[in-house]
Amino acid sequence: MTGALVRLLRAGRRLAVVLAILCAGPAFALHRESPPAVRLSSGGPHFVPSTRSWGFKLAFSSTDDLLNNGTTGRQIYVFNQFNYDCQRGVIPPIQAPCPNPPVPFLQQMTSGPGDPDNPTIDTDGTHIAFDADGVYGGGRSPGHRQIFDLNLLTGELLQITTATDGDSVRPSMNEHAQIITFESTASLKGAGSGVPQVFAFLRTAVQRVPANVVLQITNGTGPSTRPMMNAFSRLVFQSTSDLLGDGHDTGISQIFMAQIENGHYPFTSRLFQITRGDASSYHPYIAEKDNVVLFDSAATDLPGEIGGGGRQIFVAPTNAGNLPPVVQYTTANPFGDCTFPSFSPTLTRFVFLCTGDPLANGTSGNRVFAFDAIANQLMQITGRGNVIGPITASVGNNFVAIADDTDITGADACDYQIYIIDYFPFPGHWHPATQQGDVPQDLRAPSSGVDSNLMGTRTFEIMPPDGLGGGSQAMLTTQLSTSIAPIDKGFFQLTIGPRDVTQEAAIGIPSADVIVPPITFPGFGTFCITPSGDGTGALDCDGGRLGGDLGSFTDHKIDDIDPVCVTGCRENMPCQGSLPGPHHDMALPDNPFVCNGPLINERTGTFGAGGMQLSIPVSITLVADPGIDGVYCTKDDTYLFRNAPSTLALTTGSASGAILDAGAVDGAMLDAVDGGAPFDCAKVKTGDLTGGELVGTLALLDVPNRGPLTDMILGLHLVPAPDVCINCTCSAAPCAAATDCVDANVCNGTEQCQNLACVPGTPLPCDDGNPCTADTCDPTAGCVHTAITGPCDDGDPCTVSDTCQGGTCVGVAGPDGTACDDGNACTLGDICAGGVCGGTQAPDGSLCDDGNPCTTADTCVAGACTGGPAAPDTTPCSDGSVCNGLETCVGGVCTPGTALDCNDGDACTVDTCDPVTGCSHSTAPNGTPCFDSNACTQTDTCQNGTCVGDAALVCPVAQCQQATCNTADGTCTVTQSPDGAPCEDGNACTSGDTCGAGTCTSGGPTVCTPLDSCHLAGVCDPVTGCSTPVKPNGAACDDGSACTVGDVCLNGTCTGVFVSCDDGDPCNGTESCDPASGGCLTGPAPTCDDGDPCTTDTCVPFTGCRHQSQGAFACNLGGIEQALLLLQQDVQGAPATSLGGQARQARLLGLITRGLVKIETARSGPARTRSHQLVFVRAKLRTFTLVLETGMRRLKVEPILGGTLRALATGAVRDLQALRANP
Repeated sequence: MTGALVRLLRAGRRLAVVLAILCAGPAFALHRESPPAVRLSSGGPHFVPSTRSWGFKLAFSSTDDLLNNGTTGRQIYVFNQFNYDCQRGVIPPIQAPCPNPPVPFLQQMTSGPGDPDNPTIDTDGTHIAFDADGVYGGGRSPGHRQIFDLNLLTGELLQITTATDGDSVRPSMNEHAQIITFESTASLKGAGSGVPQVFAFLRTAVQRVPANVVLQITNGTGPSTRPMMNAFSRLVFQSTSDLLGDGHDTGISQIFMAQIENGHYPFTSRLFQITRGDASSYHPYIAEKDNVVLFDSAATDLPGEIGGGGRQIFVAPTNAGNLPPVVQYTTANPFGDCTFPSFSPTLTRFVFLCTGDPLANGTSGNRVFAFDAIANQLMQITGRGNVIGPITASVGNNFVAIADDTDITGADACDYQIYIIDYFPFPGHWHPATQQGDVPQDLRAPSSGVDSNLMGTRTFEIMPPDGLGGGSQAMLTTQLSTSIAPIDKGFFQLTIGPRDVTQEAAIGIPSADVIVPPITFPGFGTFCITPSGDGTGALDCDGGRLGGDLGSFTDHKIDDIDPVCVTGCRENMPCQGSLPGPHHDMALPDNPFVCNGPLINERTGTFGAGGMQLSIPVSITLVADPGIDGVYCTKDDTYLFRNAPSTLALTTGSASGAILDAGAVDGAMLDAVDGGAPFDCAKVKTGDLTGGELVGTLALLDVPNRGPLTDMILGLHLVPAPDVCINCTCSAAPCAAATDCVDANVCNGTEQCQNLACVPGTPLPCDDGNPCTADTCDPTAGCVHTAITGPCDDGDPCTVSDTCQGGTCVGVAGPDGTACDDGNACTLGDICAGGVCGGTQAPDGSLCDDGNPCTTADTCVAGACTGGPAAPDTTPCSDGSVCNGLETCVGGVCTPGTALDCNDGDACTVDTCDPVTGCSHSTAPNGTPCFDSNACTQTDTCQNGTCVGDAALVCPVAQCQQATCNTADGTCTVTQSPDGAPCEDGNACTSGDTCGAGTCTSGGPTVCTPLDSCHLAGVCDPVTGCSTPVKPNGAACDDGSACTVGDVCLNGTCTGVFVSCDDGDPCNGTESCDPASGGCLTGPAPTCDDGDPCTTDTCVPFTGCRHQSQGAFACNLGGIEQALLLLQQDVQGAPATSLGGQARQARLLGLITRGLVKIETARSGPARTRSHQLVFVRAKLRTFTLVLETGMRRLKVEPILGGTLRALATGAVRDLQALRANP
């Protein structure tokens, strides 16, 4: 079985090599220092979504404010493993460069109402799709879930669905977001079914014009759900419909695959059925870039399965037509029931949940397992049975994302949270169980001592002021004043070495990874601080290192004989030449005598635990104007001085700066002092720098400010930005109920408590519609309407010069004869007369409308509209509300009919009537009392719209009686137990008591036999039963194991001395003793494969695993050779017809063979000929690609096969070019 699975996954191994080539060879070395597990969420329950995330990312939703930015409601977050590794410093320098400045590894993608959920993100991180209420982003069709697509580059939000008759949920996009599949109960294409159907949204073009197209993939009577895309326009889903037949609901879920044909308009899809079993198959997971799908199934008749019962994991091809043969990986014995399988990005591994105990380590419940198809290795990732599906391996080959409610990371445990587990086979990572009896890391006892001295690169991200007194700031001290200025976002990266025996570590600070933002002091200027070289530092984790406090001072005026003055060097400025001092300084007005002392740095005191000091050479520029671009610290700035050299010294202790004889005044002194805070080394190791604060001072002499020359001290107080919240409670909840939010201000409405955060209510409406009042709101009294003066309009066409008087709009009668309308249909020629609008009475009999639908032939009588004859009784009329029934005319009056009865008789619905739409029945709140038609349940409540009974009635009975509860009336019926039924006579010294004629009859006497070889026979007490006396300590016994000798009793337990089987050679595996025979058994040999193709992995006897580097050239050449071998394998294994015939197949194979020969020559030949051999191989690969593309253009080569071969060959060419450039 396992071998068949490995054969089935051969295409996945090819893809793993392709990805390794395209993504740079050293990628195998990622994550060697990353923590075993990372927790992403906090607070309430969080779960891994069933949708797909591409590009080593995980998109999920949360109702908690994970980034502490005041967010409310459910929002979408994205975790990026690459950015996490960059910020946590776990990518070695040879890897792909990290973004500069760093990008947060956890980012919030949405905000506002609508509860977005079920996100899916593309591999480039440019698009994210999700479902949300139609109100999201100001969208259409609120009240129903809709599909949205957010462009993360432009911020454009596209609402894909707007249906009002159903919900659209669970989107899943392909690799580059051209296609988004989802499920919907709405009639998006005009054929509504009310059950979920699968749809696909295509971002494409029709006749070269960009277009968005929606395809309906299914149209059955049973639900079709959980669609998932791969990179090749294929999607899988589960459905109970007979989709290839008449579409009826079979009641059994099967796995289907749809191929979207989007090459030419109109676009279509082809449907294939993967399973047709006798029981349901669920949770399909299609490989990212290969033709296989994982799923779990309880079916027993799938072609190729081996049976065994229960729900098991299967894999099937998606390119073998309908009902292909499957490979069954798990069986009920020993795996139990298995669910939620998921492929890793390169297909070399997959993960799943199981309830059984295949490694016989005594664990149970829902636990995570992984299978490595390359090493043919089963791994148990978790030992606690609390994991809830789905789970996913999309984050990386060595990673699995799970939801668990236990303490995975050592933080406080609360509810279900999302964790990323890194089980890369390297010391310090998560330990998976791989052998019989072994347990995973979450059940292993912690190792003694320090687990690792490694720290790695850590990013100190400068936190700007938070408005609450926290954050980073600068202080400028002069002889006249002290000013405070905020410090904006910046960062520097600390490369922290391993700690020595004193728990101290050296720190390196690359100059390229230091960004200090411009620091502006209004009215003075902007300081630009740029690194002029790499910095150094030290971290002391347990304290005690000397020199924890920094003091720096300089003397503005020193003695003439001081050698610094004699050489003509000014402090903080370049030397001006060898001049006798004092000397004239031509850079200053009036050429005064200037001789400044050197900057002296002193280190005093000691480091506290977690103390740190940094020293970075910098240049300082003071800018007066930012120039044309409006940006400070750029080339077009107008500066007051430029590039003064200095040293930025920072400490977590005390930093003080002083200038003696400040301003060239004898005895004057300028000083400043600040204090930092130490770091927590345990948190630093995980990448969290919060809690520590760095401070430092820079003394500057004779600064040419806008006024006279000024001495000053620039102080920096740097606070790191807070880490992502990973605690159960990230911050104190400001409210639990609306009463906690009352602010005594009636003007902002009634405040509410939502998601434990206060939100304002609807502002009090104070507009009274009167143009002659000024409407305001008093926080205590409410609305206030104050009379104003000025022009207005009283709405009367017969007045002019309207003005506000005493809060009322008053006008003056206008000219008589002005046309107007008095609103009476029975007057004619309306004109103004004396400021009043009136007209001539219309002739009696003129037609009009009295507004009563139950009168006819209304006419004018004496200038008033009078109703005519009553309409016939039962003539329909309307009062504007369907809830009053069908209104009809009776005696000339519109009379209500029989009101709608909206009571559906279901206590678990809330029945209401809308004047326009009529009756509606919404789900009653959970906990609403109801009756489940079973009188034997005492507490019936509504749960999700269904009446659920609880607290079953217990009927009391005596020995040898049995009782049943009557569900109709809740009464108990007691009957006599059958003769022979077991019972208890109350005497512990009898056994086998049975009922007879309703009476419990004692059985035989209880025999008190010894419990084991270390106990004596006991005596029986009628109340307590048998006693269990122990044998004397030292009595001989047998513990039943041949692996112990000298067995004796000790306090009632048989104890022996274990026989050691350890031969001291780790290459033989871990030896164990066979309890039956007492012989020593060898364990499985250790797996020395470190996952790095650039090392030769061996096991050295009595030493263990050794990983010998092959050298850069040999390693990279080996990767290229592997690509050609895979090309050769694929071309040989493909049918000749799929390559356009035997001639083309033979030519392609010939080109590959000649390339392989030259690779071997380059490997074994002299170094001087390598470049020539590599050029030859590149030429053959380019010819290979040309032949392949020609066949694809002529429709001779199958497109998917051709695309795979072309990608492999193109990647090899790119690597050849890189190898030639850096041999």
